[in-house]
Amino acid sequence: VGVTYSGQPEYGTFKATAYILENAFMVSLAALFYGDPDRIERFLKALAASGWLLGLIAGAWLLEAGFEMMGRLHPESYNPLQFARSVAMSIIGCFAVFLIRYRRGEFRPTALAFVPVGLGLMLLSGGKGPLLSLVASLIVLIFLAQKTRSLAVRALRMGAILLVLAAGAVAAFPFLPVAVQERLMPTLSQTAYAGSIGARIDRMAHGWRMFREAPILGHGTGSFVFGGQIGDYPHNILLELLSENGLIGLFLWTGLLCVGLLAVHRGIRSQTRLSSVAQPTAVATAAVTALLVLSIVAAMFSFNIVGNSSIWFFLGMLYMRHPGCGAVRTVHRGEQDLTACAPKLTGPVAPEAIAGVHVL
Repeated sequence: VGVTYSGQPEYGTFKATAYILENAFMVSLAALFYGDPDRIERFLKALAASGWLLGLIAGAWLLEAGFEMMGRLHPESYNPLQFARSVAMSIIGCFAVFLIRYRRGEFRPTALAFVPVGLGLMLLSGGKGPLLSLVASLIVLIFLAQKTRSLAVRALRMGAILLVLAAGAVAAFPFLPVAVQERLMPTLSQTAYAGSIGARIDRMAHGWRMFREAPILGHGTGSFVFGGQIGDYPHNILLELLSENGLIGLFLWTGLLCVGLLAVHRGIRSQTRLSSVAQPTAVATAAVTALLVLSIVAAMFSFNIVGNSSIWFFLGMLYMRHPGCGAVRTVHRGEQDLTACAPKLTGPVAPEAIAGVHVL
């Protein structure tokens, strides 16, 4: 609908089509995980392993471009800054694999071997948005993946782990190239403002002005133009929605997101009542939730609504992870109270059936 009143109908049509096709593809990928927790665990392992491939690419780039070019965007070479978000996802995958194996009685610290390498790559890239996204997702993962129900204990453990990671980052900061230090810790000087921060502030301010001019319907899909450049965006998915599709567009987008999150929340609540048999699966759910948070936070700083399609992939994966979360039932047998996210159960239930549902 937004294309019909867009000031750039040609680009608006392209953007809407790309959004539909890419997100349909992401949801189709998520459907592969329907009712198959093992497949989600294999995905997390592959995600952790992919970090080493990204590390090799970054290493080759460093040898070709030199350390002095780190933290600078230029067309001649491929800056690892452009895949810092993928490195952050690999770090989450590493933590997930370690926790899943730990819940199964296997202590394998080698699963975390890529974490210092990945943090080093993210620091060298100079990207602040991916770092903030990683911190937010780690908070969610560490908080949700713990067995204890004590919020105080969860918070203390979470703080201890984040403190260790922060200490490592601070210790490594003085050894970073000057260009990277300036990008990570910019000042209010004109030089810093001329960089990515200033450019994004200007675009966000322009998006807010566009929203104030047409708050209900916006200016139409693809109508955000900055400095005469068609196809630009404000580097904030909420401002992009407000400027192009107004409050109605923002309501539809956030509404769909909230409906999915509520359904997933019901499934996670039912899962917390299961015994330790399901604990590794609970870690996998917490990891995908953390990846969803990472995608949402990153969408507040970079890419447009089409480029942030990983939001729907991880939300779809969570939804497929709990296919029966709309029919939670509690089964009483003697003094046991077993709750499972399963299809409706009617009539007498044999002990074998209860055990089977419990394990599932």
